[in-house]
Amino acid sequence: MPSCELAVILENPEATFKPGDVVRGFITVDVSDAVKCRGLHVRLLVRTHGRGNRWEREHGADLLFEGNWNPGEQQLYPFEFVVPPGPVSYRGNLLNVSWYVYSYVDIPWGFDPEVTEEITVIAGDEPVELGPVHDAALPDFSAAMSALPATAVFGAGIMVMAFGLLPALMIGVCEGDLTAGMFSAILVVPSFGLGAYLIYRALRNRMAERRLGDVRFEVDNPEATCGDTLSFSVQLSPEAPVQVTRAVLTLQAEEVVVSGSGTNKKTHRHMQFTRELPLHEGGELVGPVHWNTEITIPEDAPPSFGAPCNNLSWQAELHIDIPRWPDWMRKMALRIHPRPS
Repeated sequence: MPSCELAVILENPEATFKPGDVVRGFITVDVSDAVKCRGLHVRLLVRTHGRGNRWEREHGADLLFEGNWNPGEQQLYPFEFVVPPGPVSYRGNLLNVSWYVYSYVDIPWGFDPEVTEEITVIAGDEPVELGPVHDAALPDFSAAMSALPATAVFGAGIMVMAFGLLPALMIGVCEGDLTAGMFSAILVVPSFGLGAYLIYRALRNRMAERRLGDVRFEVDNPEATCGDTLSFSVQLSPEAPVQVTRAVLTLQAEEVVVSGSGTNKKTHRHMQFTRELPLHEGGELVGPVHWNTEITIPEDAPPSFGAPCNNLSWQAELHIDIPRWPDWMRKMALRIHPRPS
């Protein structure tokens, strides 16, 4: 089998690259036997790796050579790529985002030699991309459901219960064995529990606001940069004095990755950053109430990132604990950009 060895030689191996910079170098080819090359390819790739399924995207490709190589020859082929606007390189616990110069030779009826050389991409002066599927906002289930009429909320929960329970009962009725149908229904009781949970989640904040009044939770800048200070404001308007065990604001960045598929699909989570700020340590509140607080994001904090099966999400969560009553909780999505270098 023809022997062919590749190497990536970067013009400046120690360099880091910002969006708009040019990555230059050479692909070297050493052959010990005659080799027919259907294509010497080079690509610039960004790729995730870690616990989650791998995602990859190509940001440039070039065909450097087609033809024959003779034994004992060493060939040198120049390449260059312009670095796109992110995402930046990242090293985490479950998730890594890496950039590579990748080259391979297409050899007919043989093993295709390949080589990769990692490069580091950092933030420049312009905002960078945070990943191909990074959402502008996390789904705020409580906020969305609070906007629906109470009848719609109950109807949705009952439908979830019915979809799980009624088919099992109908099987028993059609087969003339109601006991079997009841037993089948027990096996799908989780559907009933899910429906009840959805109703509780939908109505939890509504119930809490019977004590707290209208609750407004806001941030001055939901799209910030590492090193920025975020200002949060919370306003309550209880109509009567209300006891609160605790009110806390939590800022957190969490890696969430998915591995496998189908029945082997697993979700892995790791909290990369978390910071709690107490807003109220307990006692009676008399309205109106206004809390203001600030949190500075560390300059070396991980930036937001989103790709299929690989996410790093920032969010701020407000939790108001009311004794012997449903708590008020809401998560607010944030987009955190890397700090320019």
